[in-house]
Amino acid sequence: MSTSSSEPRVIVVPGATGHQGGGVIRALLKSKSWIVRAGTRDPGSPKAQKLLAEEQNDDGRLELVAAHVYDIETLRKALAGAHGVFAITSESHPDKEIVDEDEMQHEIEAGRIIVRAAKECNVQHFVFSSLPNMMQTTSGQFPKLYHMNNKHAVEEISKKELPGRVTCLIPGFFYTNLQWRQYCRRQEDGIIRFCYPIPSDQVAQWTDPEYDMGAFAAKVFDIGIDQTRDKTYLVMSPRVTPREMAETFTRVTGQPAIHSPISFDEFGELTAPFVGPAFKEDAMQMMQWAAVTPKDKVAYGALDPQNQGLPEAAEHHNIAKSGGHDPSPGHATVEGGVLISMGDMVGATYDADTGLAKVKPGGEWNDVIAALEGDGVTVVGGRLGMYRHVKLWMLGGVLLISAGIVGVSGYLLQGGISFLSSQYGLAADSIVGWEIVTPEGKIEYVDAKAQPDLAVALRGSGSQFGIVTGFTIEAHPIGNVWGGSRFYAPDQSEAVLAAVHNYVAAGNEDPKAAIIASNLFLPLGNNQFLLFFFYDGEEVPEDSVLAELLAIPSLLDTTATQTYSALLESNGASTELVPPRTSFRVAPTTRPSSCKSRKKYGELTSEHLSNPLNALSQCFLDFQPLHSIIGQQTAKRGGNAMGLTDSDPDRLILEIHCGWASEVHDDELHAAQRGLTEWLAEQVPVWLGGEEAYLPLFMNDAIGDQNVTGSYREYESLKALQRKADPEGILRTRTGGYRY
Repeated sequence: MSTSSSEPRVIVVPGATGHQGGGVIRALLKSKSWIVRAGTRDPGSPKAQKLLAEEQNDDGRLELVAAHVYDIETLRKALAGAHGVFAITSESHPDKEIVDEDEMQHEIEAGRIIVRAAKECNVQHFVFSSLPNMMQTTSGQFPKLYHMNNKHAVEEISKKELPGRVTCLIPGFFYTNLQWRQYCRRQEDGIIRFCYPIPSDQVAQWTDPEYDMGAFAAKVFDIGIDQTRDKTYLVMSPRVTPREMAETFTRVTGQPAIHSPISFDEFGELTAPFVGPAFKEDAMQMMQWAAVTPKDKVAYGALDPQNQGLPEAAEHHNIAKSGGHDPSPGHATVEGGVLISMGDMVGATYDADTGLAKVKPGGEWNDVIAALEGDGVTVVGGRLGMYRHVKLWMLGGVLLISAGIVGVSGYLLQGGISFLSSQYGLAADSIVGWEIVTPEGKIEYVDAKAQPDLAVALRGSGSQFGIVTGFTIEAHPIGNVWGGSRFYAPDQSEAVLAAVHNYVAAGNEDPKAAIIASNLFLPLGNNQFLLFFFYDGEEVPEDSVLAELLAIPSLLDTTATQTYSALLESNGASTELVPPRTSFRVAPTTRPSSCKSRKKYGELTSEHLSNPLNALSQCFLDFQPLHSIIGQQTAKRGGNAMGLTDSDPDRLILEIHCGWASEVHDDELHAAQRGLTEWLAEQVPVWLGGEEAYLPLFMNDAIGDQNVTGSYREYESLKALQRKADPEGILRTRTGGYRY
């Protein structure tokens, strides 16, 4: 879907007076969808003023701004309110000659600065001019290709810090380099000598840094982040030899041309002055590799031809979907790609000899819970059941949906908080085996005892290690339980909040008790609480940790002794009517801050909800205790990707949720949710009083632009495991979900 809208959005292009920056600006200005901020160190310089004079249009959509990639303050100002950025980094430093090879790292630092500015300014689409990982491509034979590896390092930084918001373009050798003597020169006899030092029959790929990069970047921005997120496109010519280039030159111009390579040393000597003495070896190794690059590869030898970003097939993403609980674009849906639905792979079986349940990935949690209930067992699973049928309702001309709440596979792969978590840990912690279809198409079984590191990674990383087609899970005894929901009048809100706070502090005393406290922000100022209760037993003891909450009068009470499956289905009924558009974000804290958080969210949503035309909208702030005892249960079972341990403090996970009817409110309500998480990011350290706290994001409740995996304490080791399991990058580039 195109990102174009009635109001033009702002794209910032630092390096505006360079070849790539200028080309991108010219291409973007062809569409009225964009206002372009041309960033340069000195907007008053002759080059900057020339750009403005030549490219400014009648509607004034070109602006000159100060933007220095080594000065974050100028970048913050330039990026404020921007939708997108086209970013480049350079091996050349604007203020000094690079003498020592260690100084080449300045390019990575420049990349960190612009990524940081983009993150702080909440830029939604970060398009980066990158290059391949040449240490990997050359198997370490040419370790001094700093200018290439540094750009790849910036790409990795951007994808970690701006998850789901990055698209990369990889150019070939620049045609504009042919103006330099180390590439091409006119001999005394008048013959044009192409002289770059590779064999005459060796292939290379080339790019016009102005036209080609401009056209591709503009197209990527136009297509939008939803369809280009985490993709890399090759902006390159077909493979061409130096001999073919000379022959083409003669055919087109009528001037005689040859290819006669200079030495690698001469090439390095002539190239180094553009950067500094430290660049000589870099330039030499670039050509030494270019001279031997396998002819059946593309992109400097980094890719097979069929893996290019340009062919139609390579643009298609494959999405594996279980219940579709995750509403983030591209996570459980795909446009123009393959949707692998496991909705019909449903049910569970129990083996009394092993005490293990075999659980299929599709369907609803009632399919799992009901199938095991006859054996008197259950697995740690979802808290809101799903409906047997999808129902469609028309209310005020708007389609409402009554359907599935929480699916099976996505819930398990992303961690899963359960009513049973204080007794047994997260849902993922009880998984002891996974049947997986690998990126290579093989079916493998991962055993937690035999492969403990991989098991930890699979417990909370999503679908980055393969498509899971079956789970083997510890079963736990279950009988009738007590639970249901209670709905409270607005004047009970303070009492409910106080009791929730006390429960968070005391919850470890009785692992059989659990709650979800949902603060409802409804149209026309209605602000009430809905609480879901659970107790693993037929009745709640009088001295239970739930006693204070249970003493508060409610308007509606569905709590009762019932089967576990009946409870889940009843909980699903409490959320029956859902508007067709929905989104949620997550924010963790170690201390309850319900009053302030609740007040802030009310402020952020009040303008929308006070409008009578938005009568179908609904926003929620869900308070979900993550007691320290859950980390103890996690540790007993070997750990999970989220990094819970037996020394964890009590935490509170806030799910920030909205549902609404029309896409015209998308930006408004996303901004309200994002506003609360940004506010909490500032407030939580204050509430902690300087204490260090590990607060990983909970994947089940996050949205695509939140850096979930980057918040995990073992990010680097988990990333290494993912690269080992997916060496070709199929899952991290061609499927949806959160990534390392």
